[in-house]
Amino acid sequence: MKAYKITNITHLLGKRNVKYNTELDAEYVDGMMKKTLTIKPQESTYLSLQTLPISIHRLRIKGLVTVKEISDKEMKNIIKLTKTTNKIKALKEEPKVEEAKEEPKVEEAKEEPKVEETEDESTKKTTKKTKRKYSASDDKSDVDENDE
Repeated sequence: MKAYKITNITHLLGKRNVKYNTELDAEYVDGMMKKTLTIKPQESTYLSLQTLPISIHRLRIKGLVTVKEISDKEMKNIIKLTKTTNKIKALKEEPKVEEAKEEPKVEEAKEEPKVEETEDESTKKTTKKTKRKYSASDDKSDVDENDE
């Protein structure tokens, strides 16, 4: 089996190009399963296959992807590096999770509409007015009620 490094280079295309900064999909057969590989701009992925799939050949011919064949030693080094970086990330993330668990969650209090009491001098009655924001649909209904 051969190992391939596939890099999406759509970020290098002109800004007016239709394929500028697009995610690319490549299909390949692994054993008896057909799989789809999604490659984001500026991202590299590694595949270990006997032959390079036709979908990746098409992308390479269109100038959207670069393909580089990697030796077994390089592939082993890459695997070691990813394992160590994953361990380091896991160690860094653990304290953050514990800190989040220790802090109590505070719920925000919901504000109720404020009520004002006013007196009309002519009628000497107390009325309540509520302050709230009206949407455009509420304003139209108020205008219709006042017209009638």
